[in-house]
Amino acid sequence: MSAEKMTRDDKVKNLECLFTWDVDKDDINDLKGIPEKLLDRVKYCPRTYHATYFNILAFVSHLQGRNDTALEYLAKSEAVLKEEKQDEADFLVTYSSFAWLHHHLGNMEDMETYLGKVKRVGEGGETAVEAEKGWSFLRMGAKFYPRAKESFQKALEAKPDSVSYNVGYAIVLYRLEELVRKDVNDMPKDSPAARQLQRALNLDPTDAEVMVLLALKLQGFDSSKCRELISKALTVCPDVPHVTRNAGRYFRRDSSIVEALKILEEAVKRAPNSSFLYHQMGQCHWQEVVTMKKSGKWRADSVQVKAAITESIRNFIKTVELKPSNTYAWVHLAIAYAENRQLEDAKAIFTKLLSDDSLSDTERQHCHNKYGSFLRHQMKSNTQAVDQFKMAYRIRIDSRDRQEAGGSSLMCKALTVCPDVPHVTRNAGRYFRRDSSIVEALKILEGAVKRAPNSSFLYHQMGQCHWQEVVTMKKSGKWRADSVQVKAAITESIRNFIKTVELKPSNTYAWVHLAIAYAENRQLEDAKAIFTKLLSDDSLSDTERQHCHNKYGSFLRHQMKSNTQAVDQFKMAYRIRIDSRDRQEARENLRQIGIDMAKSWRAQEDDGILAFLSEVDQQDRQLTRAARAAESDLNDLNDSFKRKMAISSQLKNTLTGP
Repeated sequence: MSAEKMTRDDKVKNLECLFTWDVDKDDINDLKGIPEKLLDRVKYCPRTYHATYFNILAFVSHLQGRNDTALEYLAKSEAVLKEEKQDEADFLVTYSSFAWLHHHLGNMEDMETYLGKVKRVGEGGETAVEAEKGWSFLRMGAKFYPRAKESFQKALEAKPDSVSYNVGYAIVLYRLEELVRKDVNDMPKDSPAARQLQRALNLDPTDAEVMVLLALKLQGFDSSKCRELISKALTVCPDVPHVTRNAGRYFRRDSSIVEALKILEEAVKRAPNSSFLYHQMGQCHWQEVVTMKKSGKWRADSVQVKAAITESIRNFIKTVELKPSNTYAWVHLAIAYAENRQLEDAKAIFTKLLSDDSLSDTERQHCHNKYGSFLRHQMKSNTQAVDQFKMAYRIRIDSRDRQEAGGSSLMCKALTVCPDVPHVTRNAGRYFRRDSSIVEALKILEGAVKRAPNSSFLYHQMGQCHWQEVVTMKKSGKWRADSVQVKAAITESIRNFIKTVELKPSNTYAWVHLAIAYAENRQLEDAKAIFTKLLSDDSLSDTERQHCHNKYGSFLRHQMKSNTQAVDQFKMAYRIRIDSRDRQEARENLRQIGIDMAKSWRAQEDDGILAFLSEVDQQDRQLTRAARAAESDLNDLNDSFKRKMAISSQLKNTLTGP
């Protein structure tokens, strides 16, 4: 290799661009979907960001083997930078990308031209490069978020008040927190993302994307501000995909359907051609249908049900008229038609969708899964349904649709082959309960219990189904403890849990379920008696004891309004070193009680709770270190033993040689 070629190769390796930033193609999330999302951003976002998007599009095009397209995108990036009269440092990544790609294609003259441009920019572009890295890694997917965060931090050290850098940093913090998102948001003061989003919004009060992300972080804590942010974002950008997608997430998380519809109806007046807004309104009305089904208030011919279904259909039709390419809206329309007994219309939509060769794998998987559900539930054809579920499952994309298809396919086959076998129907009922198909689960379980009237498991599952109805009514906002539906669901839960423990008195979890149902029915002494009896039983396993302490703590805290007694129970649950949901719940309850006390005059008690958690956590760490050390010693002992055995074998072979 000539010295000239080595020097040239070294120069290319040292360039600053996506081609040299050690990005593995296999680590990129949804490589096929990146161009569409970025071109949407080019269409709707300020031109300030366009050069970055074109650079990423060039890199993705190269990975897809379309180098001519990559060069076209880089030319667009350079043109935008010149039109926007950006600083020379901002050209560095684009020039570097050009130089690398021309070198890769063997265009040495063009490569030298852009190497010269890189050299003319010279030093001083480090901050711009770090920012470009941040935005690029942010668009590559979850595996690159930590690198994006680090790059934005470096850029902000040099320019702490840069709007672009603060926005990028806020978005990546939000995404990192979402990767470990719990059932509820962290309190805003405990969320670095919430604080950074607020800083970014202070710097640019017109950024709609930041508005909706901040609303999502504040959801559950400041409903007034959330509504204001979402309403303003949809006013500023009623049809911008990355804004409306996140607004949609807000509405889906928000159980206040009336409030969501109010905001959406106002927004659609300002943007009457927004397919997204009609789609969201359709889903809100559909959520009303789902809620009525789960709450036990379901009558297909009732005025409320028919009105909700009709509104869903009307809005889904408007959605697909405005955006015929919206596969998910078509599927929603088919499902609504099916519920309205327009079975041929529903079937026609699924057939048309699945004949479309332009569907992405994700969309095709979704269609097969939902068509399978339609064939199974509305058309009563398990055989045809299984075929659809299989096709959905064969598409190797890890998604909720694949999980549903896998489970539904197996359950359909099982119930087709063994419709009357107790251990099959027991587990099928359990599956459908977990899948929130309460009506179907109860139907299967009630049929099974006729064939196995002494099965404690079946009664336990039926009790949990009725209890799920109670939980659903609570979450739906239609909760009234004295309503007929609520009292009926609680009564059925209690009846089935009593039957469970009569048939199997050793079922600790059924006893706890019975105590919780008694508590909800204001039979507080009965509930307390169960917990007291359970915790006096020395035969309980540690897992059962931890569960009892945790649930007793919740009962004392919420029903008996005694935080002091509750804390004692939560502490006992937390001291049992079994990593479980009960231990996590006990810890969270202790933390929350501590926070509540800190806000009141009882701060000293709060210190005791926090000190307890700190002490137990430290003991956990010490035990973990000790266990690792013991494991290491055991491994060393095993290695030593193996070496001695090997030496012994060699010696034996030497002594008994040929």
